[in-house]
Amino acid sequence: SGRQTKGSLIARLRNVDSLELGSHHDKPLTLAHWRGLGTLIRCGSLPNLIALLIEGDDCGGEGVHMLAAALHHGVLPSLVVLALTSTQIGDQAAAALASALTKRAVPYIQMLQLSENQIGDVGLVALAPALRQLPTLTGLRMCSNLIGDRGLAALIAQPMTGVLESLEILDLGDSHVTDAGCVTLASVLRTEALPNFRKVDLRADSGRAFSQAHLELIEAREDLDLV
Repeated sequence: SGRQTKGSLIARLRNVDSLELGSHHDKPLTLAHWRGLGTLIRCGSLPNLIALLIEGDDCGGEGVHMLAAALHHGVLPSLVVLALTSTQIGDQAAAALASALTKRAVPYIQMLQLSENQIGDVGLVALAPALRQLPTLTGLRMCSNLIGDRGLAALIAQPMTGVLESLEILDLGDSHVTDAGCVTLASVLRTEALPNFRKVDLRADSGRAFSQAHLELIEAREDLDLV
């Protein structure tokens, strides 16, 4: 019967450790897909999900709002990687996502990928408080957005004691961070903040040479890898 089929599907999903949705399969997500995903999260039907990878949708950010709402009520207790690429997040949906990225909802998240999403300074300023309280976050990839110095400054604002201590990788490449933003990060790296930080991309154009301000990052942290 239909009820048995649905029950069997949910039972199988409880053992799924990875979900790839959207353009990975040449099918951008619709609101129906986002709604179904939200229901699974609310019902606790994805307890073993380690990686949620979503690329592309046709919903103008509304799907990400649905995901955020689901995380307010449910949890992804095993999630390590969350990738929302080209999902039209923008600043408004970024703010909604910020309120959902809590230690309760995603207690073990390590990698957050939000590239190609029209997120600007307003969006990263909204996300920063949530990101700063995720103790297991090792990688933040937000390249090809509209983020500038103000957004970066919010992420690494003092005090930094006990903040982003696991962060190893920061990718804000192909965005709008200037030399001033590099200098701000260099000043933070000269302190004991970001103890595990080892790789960063802040170039507005990946095809251009590093500026003196970028080289200051290496002077501040000798083992840092500029990409």
